[in-house]
Amino acid sequence: MSIEPWISPSDAAEWNFAGSDLVPVTPDKSGHPPQPANRLYRVRTHVLSDCDIAPGDLLCLQAAQGGELPFCVSIAAVELQLDYGSVLLLRLFVPPRQLIINSAEIQLPPLFVGHFTRIAAASPWRRGILAN
Repeated sequence: MSIEPWISPSDAAEWNFAGSDLVPVTPDKSGHPPQPANRLYRVRTHVLSDCDIAPGDLLCLQAAQGGELPFCVSIAAVELQLDYGSVLLLRLFVPPRQLIINSAEIQLPPLFVGHFTRIAAASPWRRGILAN
């Protein structure tokens, strides 16, 4: 299955993928498309390396519905609004609203779901969550 970006070049202008942990992707017509409520992302960083998620991995996450938050620890695609646009982060969501990394290689402070952060898609964390 070949993979290509699912956002248009004009929509991509507002995203800074250079600072993003994830890039949204979609299977081409020869592959099996995901369910409409699912989103595919290609991982770019090591922020969840202790969860066995590495750069190049493909994640299939459930699209967030109306601002609802997951009820359990989940792998999350997080939109972070910045002055110059948005970045797409990969984080471990810990209820009720904390977003953390899980890596011995990288040290970053936690974030919280709020005014500048929004969960775009998430799925409960488990070993074997990778789509590839």
